[in-house]
Amino acid sequence: MGFKLTANYSNSIFKEPKVMRGSVTSVGMLSDSIQESTIDSFDVVWSNSENVYADGVLLVLQFTLDKKVSNGLYAIDLTFSQPDTFNEQWDDIPLDISNITVQVGQPTESSLLTQNEESTQEHPSTICVFDDQTDVEVVLEVIDSHFVQNEIENQLLEAGVASIDDLSEEQYSDFQEEISDAFGLYDVTIVPENLRKDSYSTLYQAAVVTSFVDDVLESADADAIQQAIESTMNEYGIGTLEDIPEDRAVNFSRDVQEKLESYGAEFESLPKGGNPIAAIEKLQAQIIADNSQTYNRKLKIWALLLLIILAVVGIVFLPILFLMKKRKRIKYT
Repeated sequence: MGFKLTANYSNSIFKEPKVMRGSVTSVGMLSDSIQESTIDSFDVVWSNSENVYADGVLLVLQFTLDKKVSNGLYAIDLTFSQPDTFNEQWDDIPLDISNITVQVGQPTESSLLTQNEESTQEHPSTICVFDDQTDVEVVLEVIDSHFVQNEIENQLLEAGVASIDDLSEEQYSDFQEEISDAFGLYDVTIVPENLRKDSYSTLYQAAVVTSFVDDVLESADADAIQQAIESTMNEYGIGTLEDIPEDRAVNFSRDVQEKLESYGAEFESLPKGGNPIAAIEKLQAQIIADNSQTYNRKLKIWALLLLIILAVVGIVFLPILFLMKKRKRIKYT
């Protein structure tokens, strides 16, 4: 079985397209034509040796918005190729598919009206479905982590509870309704009957960690961040973050945050509860990954410079060699 989708978009608005697997396409072969495409569109092709029976996320499409884009609604058109969309028996399978509408900036009354009109269509646009089977990182690829964190914290504040687990059955129902409306602005569909409280808790913890890491990386130098982590590890006498005893994890996280603030990092303190080391681990992993990318870029630059130097040497040396050979021929004659 398989399918072929085509995404059409404005290259002046949407940059750096990226395709990621969803829960439904976690098996099989997935490819796209982003690298080969020279126009404002690309194809996504998926195939598998047998049928997949599942509800969930088909794909996640990620773009970077151009910095000069004005607030408003922008569309990404999705179509599918019927000859390339079939089941295990090679029968044609029609896809119910609709375009994606992206809201830039705060929703206005007219844009909300437009979205409400679209939501009354038979098949409203959905970028992501959030249920117990969804990887929360997929949701955070679609919705900004700060938005997720703030929405959940605001709902808990209104309910007068400290955590999602503390919500009563009635409060939990209201909580899901409010979160569903908020996430719907980003075309993320929530399946309430398929969501346990711990799924929301996992999403919230992931949003907290992602927001913390993004804020620190944006406000502090990478060397300072690494210094804050390593100096705290030295104080605790550990070689890796995995060596931190459970009973000292909260204090370790607090000490790292204090050092980061002393180096100029700006962020919201990590809330109590959850894994206090998760954010520090992700921050360190991101620093290592960024340093590796920087090293590889520098290595490529040096390799390019070496090739240029060798080329210049070759250009200079060849005429000299030619003249030497010519002189030898003249001498022999």
